[in-house]
Amino acid sequence: MLIDQFRQCYAVRLMCRVMEVSAIGYYRWRQRPVSLREQRREATEKAIMDTFASFKARYGAPRIARELTAAGVPCSVNYVAGIM
Repeated sequence: MLIDQFRQCYAVRLMCRVMEVSAIGYYRWRQRPVSLREQRREATEKAIMDTFASFKARYGAPRIARELTAAGVPCSVNYVAGIM
């Protein structure tokens, strides 16, 4: 997030005011645990990158989706393409 990138340069409250975000909302957002959806996306992203590397960067989204589905990682071609 942009505020995290510039925390060392500017005050968090100032950045929140400029972006019209409440400071308390920002701090709550930072403490929130990673959602299941984000965990699944990270795991799928790692599997996609591993598959892509194992086939020497020759496979596109359709082939990678087929490989992952065969390996038991359910995903669609569009989902893989979006991550790639």
